[in-house]
Amino acid sequence: NDDFIIIEKGRKIGEHAIILIEDNEVFGYGYTNLHYQENKLEILKSILTPIENKISSKNIIKNYLNSHNVEKIIRL
Repeated sequence: NDDFIIIEKGRKIGEHAIILIEDNEVFGYGYTNLHYQENKLEILKSILTPIENKISSKNIIKNYLNSHNVEKIIRL
């Protein structure tokens, strides 16, 4: 499956950084402090900032995943 959510530590305690990957493309990123939003795709999409440069962001995400242990990955 090429759809998943990357969850990392946010900017402050209790906050998460979120990156949504859909159809093997970076959809967007954002921050949330409500855990239920992380599992509800439509709510999540409404709070994420869309990514315009899909190719360079895809490479950045690949490199990040190869060199860091992320907090959580949720497969959709």
